[in-house]
Amino acid sequence: SGADITVRVINKGDQKYNDLTYRAQARADGSGSFINVPDIKLQNFTKDKVTVTFKFGGDTARAFAKIPDLVLAAGEEKTIKPTTIAKEVDSFKPSAGGTSRDREYTGNLLITSPKGSITFTTSIQKMRGSKFEP
Repeated sequence: SGADITVRVINKGDQKYNDLTYRAQARADGSGSFINVPDIKLQNFTKDKVTVTFKFGGDTARAFAKIPDLVLAAGEEKTIKPTTIAKEVDSFKPSAGGTSRDREYTGNLLITSPKGSITFTTSIQKMRGSKFEP
């Protein structure tokens, strides 16, 4: 957390995976589900308006939809839900009909406020079958 806001991931279902982990089967055309539910709760605990920015980085950056800047009024709390872009998720290997093994791609989400920043880890897991086995 920065000196002006708190940020936390809600419902991190599986501690062994990154903060925001999305899993898709090769044959599913990029659709899948979050292993760790992607709700991110932000709270401004100052008496001033705060603008928060979001930037995805690393190998997974293109798979997540851009999150617009968020303005939090004094004391305000908001929850955001990052989403994925199916055609970008689908472009990661393994692909349907391919022979490559299950793979995990990693990156990060940088959340910045005027007085600080926090980084969450991100993952896109692509699997051939119904069980992730990299």
